[in-house]
Amino acid sequence: MPATAPPPLVAEEEVTVVKKKKKKRQITRLRAMYDYTAAREDEMNLVEGDFYLGGKQSKDRQWWLAIPDGAAKGTKPKMIPANYVECV
Repeated sequence: MPATAPPPLVAEEEVTVVKKKKKKRQITRLRAMYDYTAAREDEMNLVEGDFYLGGKQSKDRQWWLAIPDGAAKGTKPKMIPANYVECV
């Protein structure tokens, strides 16, 4: 007697594939208006006149999560104070 495959757990017509769309993050170009020395490990030093790419702002809008403009792919973003930079 030949072996038979077990029945599927869910009938094929009941399977629904849901694809989630990736949200595109808005990137904001920032320019440092002042020098800033990081006070903590999760902060980044700023140099007046340098450019940064801000991806997200804190809920209280006092900090940006950013990387230096032109940084290598995979660079970990760090916090920078919002009152030290301007959007350009």
